[in-house]
Order: sequence, then C-alpha cells, then structure tokens
Amino acid sequence: MSSSEQSDASAPGTPVKSSSAGSSPASSPPQSEPKRKALLTDSSDESDHKPQPQRQFSVRLWGKLYEKRGLNTIKNSVLRDAPDLPKRIDQLISLYQRALRCATTQLEEIYQEAQLFCEEADQANQLADLKKLFEATMKQKRQLDEFEPLINDPKTQKQGLKQFLAFEKKSEMPARIQNAHERLVSELDDDEDVWCAYGDWTEKVLKLPQVSVEVYERALRHCPFSYVLHQQALLAFERAKRSEEVIDALWEKSKQNVINSADEGRGLYRTYVYLLRRRIVQSGSGDFTPMAEVFDEGAAILKEWFSMAWDTDTEYRRMQAYFYASVMKDMNRARQIWNDILASGFGRFAGKWLEAVQLERQFGDNENARKYLNKVRFKC
Repeated sequence: MSSSEQSDASAPGTPVKSSSAGSSPASSPPQSEPKRKALLTDSSDESDHKPQPQRQFSVRLWGKLYEKRGLNTIKNSVLRDAPDLPKRIDQLISLYQRALRCATTQLEEIYQEAQLFCEEADQANQLADLKKLFEATMKQKRQLDEFEPLINDPKTQKQGLKQFLAFEKKSEMPARIQNAHERLVSELDDDEDVWCAYGDWTEKVLKLPQVSVEVYERALRHCPFSYVLHQQALLAFERAKRSEEVIDALWEKSKQNVINSADEGRGLYRTYVYLLRRRIVQSGSGDFTPMAEVFDEGAAILKEWFSMAWDTDTEYRRMQAYFYASVMKDMNRARQIWNDILASGFGRFAGKWLEAVQLERQFGDNENARKYLNKVRFKC
C-alpha cells in the first residue's frame, strides 16, 4: 500500500477506521481483489463467475494478510488438492474472526462474506462461532454509536472523542484501544496531549518499541515544537535500539527548536545526559567525557538564554556537581559548581552548605569539609 493511501495520522497497518468512531470507509478500494470463489474451483470454471464487486473491507490489513497467506493462489484443481489447503482455509477463517471483532462500517458485509466462504469451503461448523462474534460486535457498535452526536459537533468533538477513548479502554482490548487512539490523533492531529497519551500507551501497555517509535515519528511531524514529545521520543528511540546517529540527530533538532523555558531546557538536557550514560555503560568504554560535555553545554546555554533564572532550584547544578565528584573524580570542578550555587543566593540556607559538606566527606577531603562548616557559622 503506498504512502499516498494513508495520511500521517493513520496507524501503520491499521485495517479500517472504526465505525464506532463514526469515520467513513477507506478512501478507495484496491484496483483488483482475488476472487474468493476461485479458492475451491477449477481454473476452467473461473470464467463462469462474474467478477465480484470491489470490497472496501480488503483495503487494509485483511486484504494484505489474505494475499500474504497465499490463499488467492488456489485457482486450479492441482492447488485445490494441495495437502496444506485445510491449513490455508483455517487461516482465512481466523482472519474473518479477527475482522468480525472490529466494529467497522463494513461489519455486516464482512459477516456475509464469512458465511459465504464457510459454505463454499465446507466449513459449516464455523458458522455458529462467527454468528456469536458478529452479534457481540454489533452490540458494541451500537454502544459506540452513542458517542457520534458529540463527536460530530465541532463544539463537543474533543470531549466526545475523549469519552469514546475512555469507553474503549474499559474493554482492555489493545486493538480497540489503538483504533480509538488513532481516531483521536486523526481528528486532533495538532494536539500534543493526544499524541503524548498515545505514545505513553504504546510504551506502557502495548509494549512494542517499534510501534512506539512510529507513533512518535508521526507525532513530531504534527507537533514539531513540543518539548514533551521530543523528550519521550528520545527515550522511545533508545528503547527501540535505534542507531546512535538517529538518536543524536533527534537530539540536535530538539535542543535547537523546543526549549521555551528553563524548566524544559533542564529536563531535556537531563534526559539526554543520562541517555548518554546508559549508552557509555552498555558499550563498556568507561569514558564519560561526552556526558560531562553535555552537562557543561546545558549549563552554559541555559544560563545564556535565561540568565539567573536558569536553575532556580539548583537541581541541575547539584546533579552536575555530583556527577563530577562521583564519576569523573574531579572534585575541583565539583567545588566550582557548589561555590557557584552558594554565591548565587543560596548561601543563606544552611541546608545548601551541609550538602556541600556531605559531598566533600564522601568524595573530597576533610579539610575542605571543615572550610564549608566554618563558613556556614557566619553566613547563616
């Protein structure tokens, strides 16, 4: 399927947009579709049957799987007698069962096709199970149709879509929940909260790193200036084991385009710093210089952009000082950072002096620890 058949906001491999979401059928059916009746007939009989109408049901996943299974190759008596024919028939029945679990606008048509196939394939024993699936999904479809008035009203669309998603989550069925998320991002494609929720769900519930990466790649195209999405994407790319070049390219783009506040800057730099640490540990190199360079770069850039407000709670500098003391074994640099903290207005708090003393006792020497203790007597 070409990329032109599918917008950025549609899921990779998503079969059909759920009718429960009130969406219209797929835009256009494929140019040709294997004739189902050819499955169990000789090639000489093929011309006796009129071509069946194009089915929108096969536009997405089911049609692709149908072709992948090789079911459309059973066109003559030789293949008809193939030893794996029963297995192939079971595979197609399984596809119909899966399709009947999705409350699409073509549900009734799919059920009719499934019935016809079972009759042609001498699988009448499957009809009862297919009917149960069809009736259960129709009940679900009627429940989902209740959200359509809200979704179709521009004033309540967002509220209706969120209620629809909440309802689908109660089913605890990943396919239904993913379809609901897809409906949200297709209708609200510039809403970063919707994309964040979708990405978070793929990571914590679906737990398929490649799917998460694809969601974040689409999200960044629609919300290119979202700090949260770039931060989540960096971690998702790492979990999916994307190459260092890809991750570093995303980092360069992120730090140049999405930092709009000191909080966002500190958060983004911390994310990448510890991503680098995990990378270095996994490689076994033991050289943490790149991590130190990013720490220093973050401090310099954020101080330039946000002046004295760049680290108002000292969290970034305290982490940086601890890194230099514990990992780089550079207490002189750690002391410089702590002296900057104490000189930037935090010297009036006894707790900050005691933190500096604790760092000296753990990684430095007693002489400098005593110096800090003597100073705190006069400063606080």
